Formats: sequence, C-alpha cells, structure tokens
Amino acid sequence: MKRVLVFAGITLAILCQLSCSPDEQQTQSENPITDNSTGVLNAPRFVGDVVLENMYEDEVRKLASKTPLELITVLEGTSKVILQARLRSVRDNGPFGTPVYECELIDESAEIAAGMSGSPVGPPGRVMGALAFAYSYSKPPYRFLVTPIDYMETAIEHPTLGEFLEEEGAPGAPALAINALYGPVKTPMVITGIQPHRIPELSSHLSNSKFNFVEMFGDIGGAPAAPPVGATTQLSAGDMIGAAVVTGDVTNLIGFGTVTQVYEDKFVAFGHPFLADGKSALPIYRAVTHGILSRLVLSTKSVSAYGTPIGMISKDLYPAIVGELGEGFIVTGSKEEQITIKVGDIGNGGLPIEGLE
Repeated sequence: MKRVLVFAGITLAILCQLSCSPDEQQTQSENPITDNSTGVLNAPRFVGDVVLENMYEDEVRKLASKTPLELITVLEGTSKVILQARLRSVRDNGPFGTPVYECELIDESAEIAAGMSGSPVGPPGRVMGALAFAYSYSKPPYRFLVTPIDYMETAIEHPTLGEFLEEEGAPGAPALAINALYGPVKTPMVITGIQPHRIPELSSHLSNSKFNFVEMFGDIGGAPAAPPVGATTQLSAGDMIGAAVVTGDVTNLIGFGTVTQVYEDKFVAFGHPFLADGKSALPIYRAVTHGILSRLVLSTKSVSAYGTPIGMISKDLYPAIVGELGEGFIVTGSKEEQITIKVGDIGNGGLPIEGLE
C-alpha cells in the first residue's frame, strides 16, 4: 500500500510539470505589450480606455490637505495603472504665473520618472491636472506639482505666434517664474542612429531656453516599429505618446510624454511645453514603455514609438501641448521635398563617402 501511494505521488508530480504551460509563456513573449505589472508593481491595471471628468480650480480649492488622489500612467507595456497620491496644497505662484497643485506620490510601487509629465492626477474618476514638475534627488513620498486642467484647456484656443501676428490685441502667454526647489519632469528625447560619444557635440547646440523641458538620451533603435500585438490606435488619458522631431532610416529623434485629457479629436498633454515652439506640426505616435530606468537625479521611462502617426502637435505652449487626432493631419508645404544629404567620413578628412547620399 505504501508503494502504491509513493507511485501515485510521483505520477501526480509528473502530471503537474506537464500541465505547466510552456505555450502560455511563449504567448507572453510573443506579445510585447503583455506585462505582469499587476503582480510586480502591486498596482491595479486598467482595461480599455480611461474616461475622466474634469475637476476645475474652484472645486480643487475646497479639498482638504492630504485628500487621496490617483495618478494614472504607464509603467510597463501600454497598460495604464493607478498610483496612489494625495494633495498637499494649492500654490498661487506657479511656474507659469498660474496656480499649481502641490501633491505627493505615496505609492511604494513606483517613483516619479521622466516621461510621466502629463500623467492625469485627481480623485477617482476625475482629472484636476497633469504631473509636470518634481523635486530632484527626493525620497519617498515624492513631491510633485500639477498643472491645472483649467489652464491646459485654455491652450487649445490660445493663439500661437503665427496666429498672434495676424491679430492685434491678442493676449500674451503667462510669464515664466519657476520655483527653484522644483524642476520640470522633463520630456525624454531619445535619439537613435548616433553613437553616444557624439551626444556631447550635439549638446553644445541645445543651450537655448527652449530645451529646458527636454533631456536627450542616446539609445539603440530605429524608426517606429510595427504595432505590438493587441495594440490600439485609440488615445485616452494616461496613454504614452511620442512626438517625432526626426524619423528616418538612420536617425530618429522622438520626445515622449503622457496624455492628460482627450476632447474628441483633440488632446492636451505633458503639463508643460515640449520645445515651446508655439504653432507646431510634429507627428504623434503611440508609444510602448519598457519599464523604468533608475537614475540618481530623476529616473526615466524606457520608451519607444510604434505604428504610423495618429495625429500631430498643433500647439506647443507653456501650460501644455495640444494635439489633433486623425491620420489625415495637414503637413506644412504644398508638396513633398526630397533633401539630399552627403555623408562624410571624419576619419578621411571629411571627404564624402562615394555612392552614399
């Protein structure tokens, strides 16, 4: 009888091993947006689009200090998660001459990272603004500043410089007055096709104040890839997007941030400017997150763009960027222009490489 029980136990163990699903593991590896963020991050995950109701300044001012809030962002793949935060105060002297909301991230499963700018913040089901500024070298709980949704919405109808020159008496944009304790949660601009040791040479050309809200990273990669399995072109609050400055076979330069709110065929994002260009026409891509890269000053998301453009940035202003959705967005210029670039070899005295243009 004892031998029978031992034999039965061995048989059950073998059956359990055979029932462990290598097919399931293979399915997960084939789907680059399938993630286990719920288990690893201990944060609930959204399924489908996120719909949030705006919460304006007069209502936010009635909230008590330490009121629980939710921050919605992507930490892995394209799945949005809720991170727990709370309100600390309303500050009237904000970075753009407007009020801002001082909050803190109390969720132990994540930290503030570059690429989170634009992440919607508010009570459950509401959005009162976008994560935009944070305190560098900080420890948990992480303090951050929120740009109110009120002022981000005004950017939709705010005249840009191109429109401003055509109209007399148009109001100017708010003045910049950043509190030195906080800095922007910068938009990571990922450049591929250029060796990292060349980045310092490029940095010498990026001293203009228009680059205060971006940080450039040299990385390995190419043009936006094919959409991951199960990916959607629909956009909702909390999604990651990429604003493409340059795309091509060799070099790509794309800035990444988070969508705050969607208004039918328009959206607002970032909670601060991208390049502060005013009127803009940069193509927008969906993006997938490959986790968080920990850094001493401020961590950053590892992100890449995919698919084809889903719209464009039409305005790049201080409270937010404004985007227009649709594959048929207008590109400036009446026709395509081909630009020929001759590539030289520095090691050969800068002489052009024969046959390479």
